[in-house]
Amino acid sequence: MELTQAIAYKEITSFFQKNPTPLVVLGTGISCSIDGRFGMSNLKDELIEKVPSSIKGKIQLEKEWTDVIKALIANNDLENAMNNVKTEELINIVVKIAGNLIASLDEEFCKKIYSGEIEWPCSILFKRLVDRLPESDRALNVVTPNYDMLAEYAFEKIKIPYINGFWGNIYKRFNWEQSNRLIRLSKENILKRGKITHVWNDLKHINLHKVHGSLNTFWFNDEVIENNLWSWDPPENCERVLVTPGISKFEKLSHFRKELILQFDKILETKDSFLFIGYGFNDTHIECYIRPKLKTQKCNGIIVTRDDNVRIQKLLKESDNLWLICMEEVSGKSGTRIFNKQYDDWLYLHDKQLWNIQEFTKELIGD
Repeated sequence: MELTQAIAYKEITSFFQKNPTPLVVLGTGISCSIDGRFGMSNLKDELIEKVPSSIKGKIQLEKEWTDVIKALIANNDLENAMNNVKTEELINIVVKIAGNLIASLDEEFCKKIYSGEIEWPCSILFKRLVDRLPESDRALNVVTPNYDMLAEYAFEKIKIPYINGFWGNIYKRFNWEQSNRLIRLSKENILKRGKITHVWNDLKHINLHKVHGSLNTFWFNDEVIENNLWSWDPPENCERVLVTPGISKFEKLSHFRKELILQFDKILETKDSFLFIGYGFNDTHIECYIRPKLKTQKCNGIIVTRDDNVRIQKLLKESDNLWLICMEEVSGKSGTRIFNKQYDDWLYLHDKQLWNIQEFTKELIGD
């Protein structure tokens, strides 16, 4: 069957009508669309520049880092190259360098988002999705591997309530039950004879799951805490909770599992529709249960991203109800490619930029 623009538009708009509460997977591509320095390539360059001076004279660490560099030269894949790291000391150095890099960028763009100088690309999309949440399910679950807090700044800027499992004031501890209470409001009902009762309802909101940690989360006094005051310049006696490439084999990750992954796992069990934004499918923490849902359970999904890759292509061929919207560049001008395996070939829209989430929202989500 031939895929036409009319069919693609109908199917994609129907996805949001039938699935008002999809699990949204927010990838690094969204941060990179604001500034490419948020990407893995820049992190790799930063590590190559700064790790050697941090491990000088430490023979074991120098040997491990030499193996990392050799692996990078061989295949240019930071995730796999970091598997050559054998000691937790070197991983801690990598976490510190990565955290400092993203923190410097986060501080720069925090001010620009709050001042209105720039707009976070997904702002309007999330506003639409949250406003349209059904009364029976007033939470939009969003999962992201991003360390930065651009999404949080944007949610605050456009007044979307969100929770992330932490609660408190300055020094926040992890507790989803308490966090949920932050978005509950009471409505006063006056019954017969003047009797008053209060009914508690959740605000329409976002549940944000940061499965790789965040700039404002730390391992401090033997627990994971959140402290926004430390985001850009943390004290020496605390450790950032960031799952960087190579960390997964270390026992320390088990200390963070409850805070980073457990609640997301519970939510994932209930979901049968997925929206991927700027996500390249290179993360086992997020995908290990999503892939079977798309492939064997034939759940519905939409990928909106600038760049296609071999991982996405493979998943598309194995998933009956997965759509891809990505960039097609012809003669220096960017258009759109759309694919679903139920149809014979790609749909090319040379005058559209639907891979741009702002254009996608305007064209297919509407007011």
